[in-house]
Amino acid sequence: SSECSSDLANKGSAAGFAQRSAVLTESATAYCAVLDMKPRTYFDVDGVDSEPNGASPTVSLLAANAFGPTTDYSYQCNGTGFRHNCLADGNAPTGQYVLLVTPGKAPTPYEFTMQGTCKSPCDSLPAQPDVERLGTTTGPAGTAHPVQLYGSGLTLGTRIRLRNDATSGETWMNQVVSVAPDGTSMKVLLGTRDLPPGRYDLQVGDGGYTSGTRSPGYLPNAFTVTEAPAAAAPGRFVPVAPKRFLDTRYGTGAPTAKVGAGGTVKLKVGGVNGVPATGVTAVVMNVTAVAPTATGFVTVYPDGQAVPTASNINYSAGETLPNLVVVPVVNGSVVLRNSAGAVDLLADVTGYFTATGAGFTAAEPVRLLDTRSGLGARAGAVGPGGVVSMRVSGVAGVPSEGVTAVVLNVTAAAPTSGSFLTVHPHGRPRPAVSNLNYPAGRTISNLVVVPVVDGRITFTNHSGGVQVIADL
Repeated sequence: SSECSSDLANKGSAAGFAQRSAVLTESATAYCAVLDMKPRTYFDVDGVDSEPNGASPTVSLLAANAFGPTTDYSYQCNGTGFRHNCLADGNAPTGQYVLLVTPGKAPTPYEFTMQGTCKSPCDSLPAQPDVERLGTTTGPAGTAHPVQLYGSGLTLGTRIRLRNDATSGETWMNQVVSVAPDGTSMKVLLGTRDLPPGRYDLQVGDGGYTSGTRSPGYLPNAFTVTEAPAAAAPGRFVPVAPKRFLDTRYGTGAPTAKVGAGGTVKLKVGGVNGVPATGVTAVVMNVTAVAPTATGFVTVYPDGQAVPTASNINYSAGETLPNLVVVPVVNGSVVLRNSAGAVDLLADVTGYFTATGAGFTAAEPVRLLDTRSGLGARAGAVGPGGVVSMRVSGVAGVPSEGVTAVVLNVTAAAPTSGSFLTVHPHGRPRPAVSNLNYPAGRTISNLVVVPVVDGRITFTNHSGGVQVIADL
């Protein structure tokens, strides 16, 4: 129990328990809760989590007096994903059992919310889940829509299906995003991937119904699937001089405060610092996590969309780490979410996509700069405040004219002190941004998109000495 994120006094009941949330880490590797159980007790455990790659948690039921591996299968939990059926059969003794949740193969920090629902025997059966209305009632075919449902008796285990009895078209909703603690609303990703356009009824669970007649667990004509939109024209890239849009340390773009566990920052990019207010489909920005208090990750996603099961920066406690992000822009904004602990967030925009701009031309990877050997610049570490100007146009197959920006993998090698490197257009003042942040002695790399001026770009080191490498 010393490694549990909740101690064994955290009581629950096989008759059901309300939503419980936890974050599992390297030091708190499991969640434990005590359940009072009798023979022939059955209950479900359902949950949602932060795992971006689909790895499933491990949910186990252990006897309180036999906390460890066992061959006694009279009590157990079985399931896939975060949907588990737990039981104590007729041979299980009456007493206390431990419900144990561990990350399984999912990396830490592992953030989750779970809920228990009684199946049998129950002093009173759980209320039949019902949906009375939808916050959004239409959407195109071929995707998944974040939709708010309103009703009663809704849980993390509630299953929703769109169906059309006339066409035999139907789909199960496979991802619950969140559920209100009182069960009166839930947010889901409603799938229309394989559905033809038309009007669909909404069915809750597997209960019976009369087609077209409203009844508990059945809402006729609830959602209209429209034609899938035509494929959008490919976006064109417009590079801009790097500009800091967000710095939570100083209140740039958001309040002055670290972003806590589960916290989000909505960042306005459309109409800011030269980015057009309309017509921008995506933005390119270098995001940096600064001085996190715990191991965690940052997810960057479009405004108004469900949090994706993905991560853009994965960091350890105390580590400052950047990464280049390309993220769609919705309502002129993007959202940054922190998973665990508290962290300051920076975002430096280097370009955006719109209907007009430059196309992308792929090239064979080639090294353009290595200050260790004197490739592309004089040999030797770049000192504090040191500047390296590197020609890219007309070099290694890059056209001599018409190049507006270049994509590079830049590496800071063998730094003598903690510092940062800024990559910016040639002949322009160094912007107040960073592309690579590194501690002394650690080699760090990051992808960089930088405008090209006069066929060149510039690297500026902030402090200490560092070797700089750049690969096209």
